[in-house]
Parts: sequence; C-alpha cells; structure tokens
Amino acid sequence: MSTVTERVNGVVHEAPLVVVAGFGAAGAAAAVAAAESGARVLVCDRAPAVDRGGNTRENLFYMSMKSVDEVDPDLIAALRASTAPAETAAAGWGVDREFLSAWIEDAAPTLKWLRQLGFEFSYSESDIIDDGFAPGLMPHGGGNVMLDVLEDKAKRLGVQFAYETALVDIRTGEDGTVTHVVLESAGARRSVSAQAVILATGGFHGNYELMTQYLGPRARYAVPLTRYAYYNKGEGLRVALGLGAATTGDLGEWHGLTIDARAKGERWVVGGGPLGIMVNTDGRRFVDEALWEPAEKAVRDQPGGTAFYLLDAEGSRHPFYERRFSSGGAPLRANTIEELAELIDVSPEELARTVAEYNAACDADSAGGGAGTSLDIPKTDGAVPLTEAPFEAWPVQAGICFSLGGLRVDAHGRVLSLDGRPIPGLYAAGDVAGGYFGEYVNYTSSLKALVLGRRSGCHASTSESSPTA
Repeated sequence: MSTVTERVNGVVHEAPLVVVAGFGAAGAAAAVAAAESGARVLVCDRAPAVDRGGNTRENLFYMSMKSVDEVDPDLIAALRASTAPAETAAAGWGVDREFLSAWIEDAAPTLKWLRQLGFEFSYSESDIIDDGFAPGLMPHGGGNVMLDVLEDKAKRLGVQFAYETALVDIRTGEDGTVTHVVLESAGARRSVSAQAVILATGGFHGNYELMTQYLGPRARYAVPLTRYAYYNKGEGLRVALGLGAATTGDLGEWHGLTIDARAKGERWVVGGGPLGIMVNTDGRRFVDEALWEPAEKAVRDQPGGTAFYLLDAEGSRHPFYERRFSSGGAPLRANTIEELAELIDVSPEELARTVAEYNAACDADSAGGGAGTSLDIPKTDGAVPLTEAPFEAWPVQAGICFSLGGLRVDAHGRVLSLDGRPIPGLYAAGDVAGGYFGEYVNYTSSLKALVLGRRSGCHASTSESSPTA
C-alpha cells in the first residue's frame, strides 16, 4: 500500500495499515505488538484521553498465573470446562479449541513480553474463602498504570492516537477483505484506509438497547461496574455482525459483582459470599449467598434491582471483610435487627422473622457449615448466625463487567464468519471476543485481553489479510 495521509479528528495521520479500535488492555497490547512488528498503527477510541481504558481503567488486573512462567493448573481445567458442549461446538459456534490452546500456551510469553516493557508483577493471595483458585499475578499499579506504560511505549514506536473518535463502519472489497474504516468525531465522518482492523471496543454495557436485546428487560438494573465502561457502546460487535461474523459464548449471560447502591460516579464493589446474608426490599432472603457470582447477579431480579447485605459484629471482624466491605462507602449500623430495618426502609417484623429463621437453621445444622435443612432457600456454606450487635446493612445493586459472549475468533484473533472462515483483515480481542459458556472463569479476562491483543497485533501487522495467511 502506498503511503498517503489522512485527516482524523483534525490531525493529519499517515495512512495506517492497522487500525486498532479501543484502548483498553487488549487494544493497548495490540497497538504495541503491531508497531513492534513494523506496522503503521492508528488507535481510535470514542472516549476522551482522560477517560480512556474501559474496564481496564479501574481493574487491579489479577491474572491466574502461578508465576510469570507458569499458568495456574486450576485455570487450565476451568477454561476447558467452560468451553461449549460437544453438540454446540460441532454446530460451529463453540469456542475455537485452537484459540483456547493458544491462549494457555501464550500466557507466559505474553507476561514475559510485558516484563521486557518494564512491568513488574507481584503475587496476590486469594480473596476467595472457598476452594477457588487464587487471583495470582498482578502488575504493580493495576490496569491504569499498565495503560499509561503501554501508551507511552506505543507513542515512542510511532503509534498515532485519535481520541473522541468512534469506529462506525468497516468497508470491504469485492472479495470481502477489509479496505477502510469509517471513523466519527464531533459529528463528522471520515473514511480511513486500513489493511487490518483490530476490534478492541470492549463489551456493550454502555448501550442500553443492546443490553436489553441480549440480557433482557431487567438489564437496566445491571449497571456498568466502572463509569469508564459507559463508553463501551458495542460498535465492534455491531459492525462485525454486519460483515457476517459469528459469535461464541453466552451473549445473554454476564459477569457481575454487587456494588454499593449509593455510589455515584465511582463504583464501590461490596459483597460477602459466605459472610452474612442478603435480603431484598421485602426483608426476605432470595438466594443462596454461598453461590458467589450467581447470588450477586440475582440482585438484578429483585424489586427495584436493590438488596441488602446484612452482617453482625462477628462478620465485620472476619479478615475477608476488609477486602470486600471497605471499598469506599460505610455501612448502616444499629443495635437491633428491628432498628436496622427502619434504617433501610424494610418491614421490621419481616426482617426480624427472616433473621430468626436463618439463625435457627444455622444452630440446627452448625456441624455442616451450612443451613440447608429447614430453610426454603438454604445457605450451603459459611452459615453463621447473626447475633452480635451492632448489626450492619450494605445496600447493593448488580454491577456488570461484560457479557460472556462475543465475536468468535481463532488463535490469531481473526474474526470468523458464520461458515468458520476468517474475515480477511478483521480481528478482535478483549471483551468483544467471546468465549465463556455458563459462568465466567475467575481472573481470566485480563489475561485473555493481553494474550489475544498481542497475538492480533502481531498477526495483523505481518499478514496480507488473506483467509489463509
């Protein structure tokens, strides 16, 4: 391709061979990898520079690695268990097994690459009380520091940036190969030449229409976990589907956590798992709290999309409490359950009855660590009676991180069409690329974003955008 110039967002750019749409972890890794491989790269992101990053921005960036050299074996087993059932995989829309193998095999090389770029990693102990595998490695400073370092590296490699500039369309030639992207900034649109496009636009949880389409009418009660994710409008998914892309993973399921319902702007994650109980605005328990994420997501379906975590003084002294109940807000406290009910505008009689029934079940089944014999909704782990004042309540709502589904890609990050062939010149990485079935595999999205972003950048910069390249 001959060198020409294009004007994007008021700035003249050399016509890129690789356009990266979005600058979270996946887009940052893709841009640096492509530039290191010799490509001219343009990054566009609909967010202003000060708000870029999406989910990565406030992510501690836990990764399930035993070390920079070793993937957690429990992670490997969990990822394989999360792939599609055999019958759906045979139908052509399951997780690409080659992609899954590449993800696992390239995890350590990707972290070594980051270390060469100057990152330092530390090992984090698990904040999981049960037998779940540990978060593992995390880069010093978390996701925002990672973005700063990768952006600085990208600029030194000549990568050009166009913030407040959204991808709105991708154009292809008669043979289906990507030739141009259409970018929009301040209401004006511009077509830019491109040999390859890497979609790193995140999920669609900043787009209420798509949220309702895929997650149902109560999607309004699942709010983005970070305010920066409101820039994730789903354009990568939308544009790729218009080109005949296939999807994989459960588009109607999502990874979520409970957040403080009082938080404005910044999201404060709070959640007890085995600690305490959850009640809705009717003062009743509605889920087995020991289920962790399914329990936290169940808040979305309660009246008003709101619930309350209840703990007593013993629960607030648990070591786990400091990790999940001290992220910004403060609890409502009272010396009796009835007084606490008044503070949270719940029937005192109903809440007192709920707690009394729960406490009685804990006493009856104390040897097993659960309360499953006399409750309509058992608590199958960590059932400890709430008896020691002061009692406290945390109002919570469901926060969404991302959908489990997205675009189907191969081991190089190439987006696959409905017939399983790569769409020439089109790549995807990060949350826009699907892959989870049933439930999210803890502490894997960050690693997936980095591995697939790097692989996409390397391949997009060296291929000739043919289906077999």
